[in-house]
Parts: sequence; structure tokens; C-alpha cells
Amino acid sequence: ISDTVRVDAGFIAGDEVSSHYDPMIAKLIVHGPDRETAIRKLNTALDEYEIAGPITNVEFLKKVCKVPAFIAGEVETGFIKKWGEALFHSKEIQPEVFAQAALGAFFIEILGRRNGCDLSLGTKSGFSSISNTRSFQLAPINSDGVTESAGISVDVMAAGHGLFTVSVNGQEFNSIASQLDTRFIEKNGDVTLFQQGQPYRLRMVPPRWRGKAVGMKDSAHSVLAPMPCKILRVEIEQGQQVKKEQVLVVIESMKMETSIRSPQDGVVSKIVHQQGELCKAGTALVEFEDPASVA
Repeated sequence: ISDTVRVDAGFIAGDEVSSHYDPMIAKLIVHGPDRETAIRKLNTALDEYEIAGPITNVEFLKKVCKVPAFIAGEVETGFIKKWGEALFHSKEIQPEVFAQAALGAFFIEILGRRNGCDLSLGTKSGFSSISNTRSFQLAPINSDGVTESAGISVDVMAAGHGLFTVSVNGQEFNSIASQLDTRFIEKNGDVTLFQQGQPYRLRMVPPRWRGKAVGMKDSAHSVLAPMPCKILRVEIEQGQQVKKEQVLVVIESMKMETSIRSPQDGVVSKIVHQQGELCKAGTALVEFEDPASVA
């Protein structure tokens, strides 16, 4: 990139990052006359990364660059635990971000472009007099690649003359121009936004009535694989009563073992994948009985 900033990468756009190899996809190397200068260059270079798809540690590294102890070179084995609050603190996503995401989703529906759509800075809808309204449910995706809430309700209404009104959980943004003020990438219902060096990952959650109409199962009563993985051990049985935080299955991904714990008290109705099987990210591992159907 420059005489003092270098990237050693083993992957390019379109490559598959599988669960069978080391998780490193690239190394960022910077040089400077002293530690503080090198860290400033490191932070600037990290701000320029735009990676959609795999969850990376870029945001974690940005936070590391701002920790006073790291800047001073005071790094030891207990560094992450000691500075955990600063390193793992997640910022609340502002309504403006949900508005931008919904506007991008509106554009791709109108333009008829889905799965892999990339709308860059300055993209316009191409329609100055659209008379249409769309509703979206957008849920933040955590570092494990799963959503932890039902999401935020966002309505987009074309007001004419290239302007839009966007409502985020009842908060309205009026007279928004038909121009996407950020980079928007959508694939399979997952949205990645890049805005001033900050990435946001959201999932477009289908309305409950749409899922039932096409026969989808209610994922609220199942535990999903957070990443592509192999089932190492199944720790429970069908029909077993389990407690919240109890280990259900142990998976292997990127050469690491992870215990998948129950998000709730409940009764296991089905073990979807058995020991030794391979699973894709987002597929159900364990299903629970629906308390409403039992009552």
C-alpha cells in the first residue's frame, strides 16, 4: 500500500473461508519511527478496511489501538482480561444507521437486485417519482454471527421528487434525498454498512406471517450454529429438560472448540445434528418444545 503500510493476504473477494484451516485471512504490517506513530498508522489503516461476509477482528484491533497501556507498550498475558470492558464494549446502533440500511434495502427491491448487491457511496435510486412504501425488520448481528433480538421496525415511504420519509421505531426522518449516504452490501438477507470507517451488520428478519406462509420453522425455539462447524459432542438427549446456560453441543470450527449453551429453560424436542456431522452457519442444532403448544 505504501512504504510503511503493507498487507499480506491469502484471500480475495469471492474466496471461501472454510472452517478447516487457520482463521487468519490477512496480516496488516505498519512501520514508523516510534511506537506512537506506528500505532496511529495502524489505526488509520484499520479504518480503511471494508470486509463483508466473514466476521473479523478489525473492530477489536481498533479498540486495542486506543488502550493507553497498549500505546505505552505495557502488554502482557492478562492484557485482554484487564482491559476487557474497553475492548468488548459494544456501541448502540443509532436510528440513522437503521434508516440508511432500510433505504438501501428499499433501493435493491425497487431495482430488483438481490444477493451480493453492492451499493456504493452516492448511489441513487434512479427513480424521482416512486410512489411506494416498504416495511423492514432489521436485527443487529453479533460477533458470533447471530441476532439477539427481534429487530427494529423501519418503514420507508417515497414522498416524491426523489425524497423519502423513513420511520425507525416511530422516529421519523423526513425529506431524505434519494441517495445512499454510505456503502451498502446485501447478501442472503444480511446487510453490511460501512460509514466513516465503521461497519454495521444487520439481518433483514422476515415478518412472522411470511415465514408461516412458506412453512418456515420458528427459530425462536431453536439454537443455531454460529459459524460453519463440525459437531464434536452432543451433551443432551431428546426429551430432556435443560436449564439456561447448560451446554447442549460442543462444536469445532477454525481448529477451536466452542460449547453451545441453552439460551433458555426448556425441553429438547429434537437434536437436529449428531456427532461428526458438518453444519452450515445459521442452521438449527437443537430445537425446543414450544411452551405455548404444550400448555
